[in-house]
Amino acid sequence: MVIGYMLLSAGGIPLVTSVVMDVWGDMGSLFAGAMTAINNVISEVMKTRVRYVKTEKYHLYFSYSSELTLVLISEVEDPMLHQLADTVMSEVLRMIDDTSRLTYDSEAQGLIGKVIRENLVKRLPSISSIIKVADMLVASADSVKDGMKLGLGKVVFLPVELRAEKFDVKAKGKGSVKELVNSFLSGDFERVVREAPAFFGSDLARVLYAKAALKMNLFPPEVKAPHLSLVYSVIMSVEDGLARSLLMAELKRILEAGTYYERERVIEDNLFELSEKFKVVHDDTGAVYMALALPTGRRELLEVAEQFIGEQHQYLKYVLKTAPSLLKRSITRMEGFDEWSAAVGRIKYELGSVPPGLVEASYNYLLAFQLAILSSLMGRDVDLEAGRELLSSSVKEVEKKYDSLRKLSKNAPSDVLVANYWFTYNALTGMLIYSLPAEEAEKEALRYGEKVAGTMMWLIDVGKRNRISVDMYILSMAGMLAAYSRLMFLLGTPIPDLPYYVKQLALPELERLWDYSPHHYLHVVTDCLEALGYVAGFLPVEAVRRNILEEIALSLEEIYRASSHIPVISTLAALNAVKFHVL
Repeated sequence: MVIGYMLLSAGGIPLVTSVVMDVWGDMGSLFAGAMTAINNVISEVMKTRVRYVKTEKYHLYFSYSSELTLVLISEVEDPMLHQLADTVMSEVLRMIDDTSRLTYDSEAQGLIGKVIRENLVKRLPSISSIIKVADMLVASADSVKDGMKLGLGKVVFLPVELRAEKFDVKAKGKGSVKELVNSFLSGDFERVVREAPAFFGSDLARVLYAKAALKMNLFPPEVKAPHLSLVYSVIMSVEDGLARSLLMAELKRILEAGTYYERERVIEDNLFELSEKFKVVHDDTGAVYMALALPTGRRELLEVAEQFIGEQHQYLKYVLKTAPSLLKRSITRMEGFDEWSAAVGRIKYELGSVPPGLVEASYNYLLAFQLAILSSLMGRDVDLEAGRELLSSSVKEVEKKYDSLRKLSKNAPSDVLVANYWFTYNALTGMLIYSLPAEEAEKEALRYGEKVAGTMMWLIDVGKRNRISVDMYILSMAGMLAAYSRLMFLLGTPIPDLPYYVKQLALPELERLWDYSPHHYLHVVTDCLEALGYVAGFLPVEAVRRNILEEIALSLEEIYRASSHIPVISTLAALNAVKFHVL
């Protein structure tokens, strides 16, 4: 699977790159120059070009033109990538006449980046494969007897186009912008939204207002938040170009599919400038930029922020400690039972130590705990009885924590809540149910079926009110549909209208997620295919049933091959592929 790419000039200058910079870190430019120099030497001596290089961890595939070099980076050896690299290079050359433009023209760089990404995505199980299977099931839905319709109606709710509206700039009130900064860094977003308009003559006050309002718009519906049109208007009035770009990227999460990671792209493109601004955190501008850019997956910024925050702002301290990307990175690098056990122990200790008012941090630790459990089961040999006991105790522990946090959960972002529910009611509960004896599995399927149905209804309410990012909503809804379809299959109850909901979720824009987060994209596709597979299992005509199940199983095999370095996804895809081959 391609995890990154670099398009280089003949002199070795990176022109268009993807997440490859996360792979090579600060060594990216050095790598580009070194590979170009080596290629030039080999070309002179051997009269040939390097087409493939294997490093300790990665496989590199090269394609060349007279002025460009393309490098595809994979974590597994795949001879088909030779042809793919050449295909992508041909498409790049077809799209741009003057390749020198790529050295200075950001619009040309963006266009070519899109061309490369689209050609790489074509190798993946695409969103169109989900739509195709859903259409096949819709055509046969009437033949499914004794089913139970969900009756959900519309399940995807994209906001109407926002229009800028006038907003009042009030006379300057008491206090200062610095007090607004301190309120934000302490997590008091309501105060920021309430008091910032009195200082709208300051660009920093408008930035803080917009950021706080966006944060509140991701809280569950019981929290009142400024209307998105007003937030958009304030963002558009921000004079600082970088601040405006960060805010717009965050707003787009609520408005459009496939945009969840655009904010990280803005951060990545402006990493040096942000790092320098962080270093003057005691200045209002530096503090505001810290509020804007956190949380982030960029370790460079997290490390700079840690040096300056100290114990001054407890909320921001916990934002840094519990950044989901940081926790995920530490968990996925665990090796052996001792490391896993120690990591789980640390997470549980930290979870028990979170101050009562910082519920978002509690849910982040709970998310890390569930990921650690799932990673352990996927990454090491565990016998059935031990695995069942681990799953059962872990799910009980998580649900007990949900009960204790329920009254406070209105102050936790919906994105964090639904990520937790995805793990609990889709991944962990799904594995638990299949590990139980038949009679006990049926009993638990009934119990968890009610919980999953309730979670779906809550999700739809949150989505309808646009209080969640589109991509996290789709991830969670796809997971809940997969979980519910799975549970009803065990109970012998088909859901004939489920394909209609899956088809609504299958937005082509989701394929943009692949370039920054293959995990996110593949989880959505895998869950959608699994949800459809259980419906197909009830089709009465064997030839039709077999045809659709094989279509699903083959797509899951593709996901398995494409995600060999992501144990959670590859294992789930493989198990489901086998299941639907024999169903």
